[in-house]
Amino acid sequence: MPAKLQDAWALLEQRGWLARRSPQVRKLLYTAAQLQQFATGDVLYMAGDEPNGVYGLVSGALEAAIPRADGQERLFHRAETGFWVGDLALFAGQRRLVTLRAASRCTVVYLPQNKLSLVLARNPGLSRDFYELTHDNMRIVLQLLGNLSIANADSRIAQRLLIQSDLRGDREKWIELSQDVLAEMIAVSPKTIRRSLLRLQDLGLIETGYAKLRITDREGLATLCNYTRPD
Repeated sequence: MPAKLQDAWALLEQRGWLARRSPQVRKLLYTAAQLQQFATGDVLYMAGDEPNGVYGLVSGALEAAIPRADGQERLFHRAETGFWVGDLALFAGQRRLVTLRAASRCTVVYLPQNKLSLVLARNPGLSRDFYELTHDNMRIVLQLLGNLSIANADSRIAQRLLIQSDLRGDREKWIELSQDVLAEMIAVSPKTIRRSLLRLQDLGLIETGYAKLRITDREGLATLCNYTRPD
């Protein structure tokens, strides 16, 4: 867990949206950056809040939940290192659409609205970089929505694990995700999750541990659910 802003920034420059920015853009954004830490369960912002800035996840995991019409919320995404969020509401000048909370102890780089606005005022071309971030996040949302439309439980679970693996950028590591959390994210019962994971494990496609899973045969798992990684 980086204790210094420069170390955290260097890590984010290796993965995700920031890694694809030009050196000049990274340098400009760094002038607005602050390092923040959150404990498990801490809320970064709630659906309905006014926007206050953009967050880049350095370490730990963040969970995003969408509000339902009955006043409850539904967990739909767990993000890891390299994930940036907060841009949509900020640049639209609208309230937050989701709730974002720490799923574990987290370190984030925060670009507060007041500082970011000054950087953008002096460098209006940076808006295009944030449009790309919004596009990236919308692609993830559509991918996750498409996953929910898969009727077969084994295929839905297999595809979701592949999506999580691709988003983290490291296919060999364990996916830190409990079965109950996975069940909520893909809208199936915990009982269905347990049965499907056992079948996938018996096929030699995955391995399960305490609150974690790992893909052991990516090609076989992708074939099972007809998964193709988006460009």
